[in-house]
Amino acid sequence: MWRWAWRRKWRLLALLVVLPVCGWLIWTAVLRAEFESRVQALRDAGHPADLADLMEKPVLDENNAAVLYAKAAPMIGEFPCGLESKRYGDELYPGELEEAARWLESKSGVVALLHEAAARPSCVLDIDWTKGIDAEIEFGSWSHDFSFLLEEYAEKKAQEGEVQEATRCVETIFRIANHTPPACTSLFWQRVGRNVTAMQVLRKISTADAFDPAAARTRFDPYIALALDREPLTTALRCDLALSLSLSRAWIRGGSPIPFLERMSFDNVLNETPDEVRSSRKVMGWFASTWVMRPFAIRDGIYLIEDFEYITELLATEDLSDLESRARVKRGLPYVFASVATPNVVTFGAWLRDVRAHVAITRAGLDALISRKNTGHFPADLTGSPLDPFTDKLLRYERHEDGTARIEAAVPIEEWQDREEHEIAWELK
Repeated sequence: MWRWAWRRKWRLLALLVVLPVCGWLIWTAVLRAEFESRVQALRDAGHPADLADLMEKPVLDENNAAVLYAKAAPMIGEFPCGLESKRYGDELYPGELEEAARWLESKSGVVALLHEAAARPSCVLDIDWTKGIDAEIEFGSWSHDFSFLLEEYAEKKAQEGEVQEATRCVETIFRIANHTPPACTSLFWQRVGRNVTAMQVLRKISTADAFDPAAARTRFDPYIALALDREPLTTALRCDLALSLSLSRAWIRGGSPIPFLERMSFDNVLNETPDEVRSSRKVMGWFASTWVMRPFAIRDGIYLIEDFEYITELLATEDLSDLESRARVKRGLPYVFASVATPNVVTFGAWLRDVRAHVAITRAGLDALISRKNTGHFPADLTGSPLDPFTDKLLRYERHEDGTARIEAAVPIEEWQDREEHEIAWELK
């Protein structure tokens, strides 16, 4: 009798172990099938789903701007201290102004090289995507230095009366923006920043006597329109998705979920010796790579695809208000990539709204300058000009008694924020 009871106890215990394991395996298989189906749907729609899909087709060196950009980057060297301070809004002293002027004049060859590079039809960078998240993309830092050099050079030339060269510098900044590869969302922000810089420089050189607003409007309107193009953001999201999915697949196959997981520091954990710290890392790495975590890795990949599909669908519309509600979806651990690698979607809406405001200010300002050139004074209002994206009404507009005017977007600025840094406006003179 006791043997029968003992066998029954072990059978029950085995059943309690086998059933959850079988259920777990079935759940994993179902999720895996859904994941592969979604990945295939991405491929069928023409979206990259792996690092191999991100490799660009090579172009001839004589058509590739990246060749000349790589040559120009080390030629810039270090900016003078005065110009470095000017980046952060500081004014230059007389001695610093003279030093900056001499330095800028010495970089005329670099500026000419940038003009030549920007005129090329393609810009294909040699990005080694096989490195995964560690792929080095230097163009972001290059374009920042390029645009700052061209900005200062354009201002100098405008002050010297060489408006044609100053205008050419603005066009080159626009072209560098369009050459910036949307290989990830961080590079997309670089692209946006260069377009905004170009519009800001255009406003600065408009005070030159020989500046022709009508010619500038004709020349730069196509570039300004490209600044509103959302396709680069969609491409950047596609690249981020492919990169994240490649890491998710490594996790699904039993690898570490993210390269830095095994390197993460536990040194600040109290009462742990170095041996215990190393042991903790091994335990976490093992736990993350076991089949126990596999369903979460698969679900993480599904969440990534869902976010991508939702955001790209929303970007095709003009209403971006739902982005904020999407950002409030907090999944947390163990969904590593859906919580960390998926970009903050609220930022998309904010940046796109800022760009629209810069475009509206630039177009309205050029129209006002054209009106003054034709009639001798600025228009009474901005009727017919682009609307303020923050209010969907006409931009704020004031005409002053001294013959100047001001156009401003209704950017919400907090009390603690520097107004000049965050406002989007144009002082027309």
